[in-house]
Amino acid sequence: NVVGGDVDNLIELARNALAINNEKDTLKYCEKALEINVKSADAWFVKMQGEKIRVMKAPISIENAKSIEAISVAG
Repeated sequence: NVVGGDVDNLIELARNALAINNEKDTLKYCEKALEINVKSADAWFVKMQGEKIRVMKAPISIENAKSIEAISVAG
């Protein structure tokens, strides 16, 4: 649970992690931002970009192929 967190700061940390393809930290910071403001479009957008990296790094399987397709369709 995040108390007194700054959503904009957490999103910026997530973007920095995303810039170096660190999906774990990207997702961690986005989750914290979403705990504070579940309606943050920026946090959701960056989180989906992090999920895309996570799925692309995962071993190839039918389930991952479906996830990749769904993320690609979503943008």
